[in-house]
Amino acid sequence: MDAGKADNVVTPPLLGFPVDPKATATRTGWTAGVGLDWAFAPHWSTNFAYDYYDFGANDFLLTNSVPPVTFSGNLKDRIHAVTVGVNYRF
Repeated sequence: MDAGKADNVVTPPLLGFPVDPKATATRTGWTAGVGLDWAFAPHWSTNFAYDYYDFGANDFLLTNSVPPVTFSGNLKDRIHAVTVGVNYRF
């Protein structure tokens, strides 16, 4: 299991009113991935990796007192990450 700190900041205008909500949360979840390294020449290699992170879903409610605005939603915290690299080894 992975744990991480999520700082979520949203700043687009909502229904014509600017909003700037901020939240900090520690989330737990899981990750899975695959990778491949290939030495294609002396001292040279390349790599590829795919990782999937899933930290579940989180319901949220945004409120503003002046003007009175309320917005609710659900954040699915999932990340697909791909990395590609080329290495030279001395």
